[in-house]
Amino acid sequence: MLRGFLASVISLSVSLSPAAADQQFVFRYKIPALNQPATDGDFEAGNDIQAFFVTAVGRPFSKQIPVKTREVEEWTVAQGDLPEGLALSQSTGLISGVSEHEEKTAATINGAGASGAQIARARVRFESFQPIGQVSEVNWYTHTGEYFYAQIPAPQGIDVVRWDPIVDQPADMRTYNGSFQGRATSAGSYGVAWRGYDYLDREVAFTYGELLVQDGPVIEEIKDQTADKGLGEAFKLLPEVKHSIGTLTYKLKPVTSRPAGIEFNPLTGRIGGVFGTFDTTARFVIEARDSGSGRTGVSNTFALTTLPETLDLANMPDLEGVVGKTFLRRIAAGSTSVDFALSSGMLPDGIELTNEVIREQARGVISGRPTMPETVEGLRVTASGSGVADVTSNPFRMRVYSSPMEVTTAEVHARVGQGFRTSTPNVILGQDPPYRYENITPPTPETDGRGTPAPLEFDAADGTYSSDGFATAGIYDQRILVANQSNRLRAAD
Repeated sequence: MLRGFLASVISLSVSLSPAAADQQFVFRYKIPALNQPATDGDFEAGNDIQAFFVTAVGRPFSKQIPVKTREVEEWTVAQGDLPEGLALSQSTGLISGVSEHEEKTAATINGAGASGAQIARARVRFESFQPIGQVSEVNWYTHTGEYFYAQIPAPQGIDVVRWDPIVDQPADMRTYNGSFQGRATSAGSYGVAWRGYDYLDREVAFTYGELLVQDGPVIEEIKDQTADKGLGEAFKLLPEVKHSIGTLTYKLKPVTSRPAGIEFNPLTGRIGGVFGTFDTTARFVIEARDSGSGRTGVSNTFALTTLPETLDLANMPDLEGVVGKTFLRRIAAGSTSVDFALSSGMLPDGIELTNEVIREQARGVISGRPTMPETVEGLRVTASGSGVADVTSNPFRMRVYSSPMEVTTAEVHARVGQGFRTSTPNVILGQDPPYRYENITPPTPETDGRGTPAPLEFDAADGTYSSDGFATAGIYDQRILVANQSNRLRAAD
């Protein structure tokens, strides 16, 4: 039920049968409403309600039908009428508009689900009043059983000597000596409205609004959360509580069980951490106790879920090593139940695929010391294990070089105004042509966003620089990236 009256005068009271008097439900807009079980239909609790709305002529009105379900696809007025000027949104259940004149109406509004079956019903009474004088608005809150007192506000400069209520007041609440007071015994959202009179008994003011009475603090809807352990994600949840009087303390209560790994702070209600296992779901509720009233609010049931374990081996890169040099490559991590094995091809001599467990995570490790230059093609790694869908990598290769790749370049000395060209970078180790060249000189303000200052030009075909001549003397450092045919990279100055 939408709280706040905008510029309209709205009140809501809900009728209860004795059997339903202690049932409370939190609906779409987080305002509790009390349900009355259906007498001639099959509705879930909280989806067959009675309500009373008060509107003010000439002022905007907006109210949501306060049923529990969120599955209504279409709302229709099955019987009766809305006040003239108000309309029902068939898709959202919002009643809105501007009342045109004073009147009393009643309507039965039905809600249908996706299948077309009726799943909700609201029997609503409307009364439209003509406000006279200056208008004020109130929005008050209290807990059931708590003493409430508030002075009915009068517009500035208006002398009101008497306030007359024009709607039924909640049980055990009364208007007395210009105030509204008492101990509300039933939870609900109650509209309040008064006409104010001066000492000449002239109507000079109109005050309206809402008194929200709840059995305890209200916890906003908590949505389900998922966490991907494979990506290192954790749960992050902080409940939002409205309408508390004192200090709040919290309890986390599992519906069935509480898997190990999550953290809970009873002072803030914050949930952190993550379950220790993949593909796990647990449902919880949070209780919030208000020290001011001693009452407890309970959240909706929400689920925390860790996703099933998935291993990404789809982008396994080509590998390169050097004879006699230690090689180490770790691949995708998984739970301790995962095993990595070579499913296609044969690794170079001196290299092997093993499994290691670090911090409760298993990893495949390709490591060793290559013994001779060679290239092996068509390698594939497969990960498998209990509770894990088998996954196989793309094919990749491993090349072993006789020595590391080393590149040298020669300094170039030129005169101002004279053209020149540098020599091609010299690959002295790890020779495996053809080569690819790329200028990777960082750009500077002086080069207008280019790494190469004008009029210096770079030729990617052979890795050389050339110029028709610089206008000013200086030192111009350039960097070249050299890659052989397997894309093994080396930067040269």
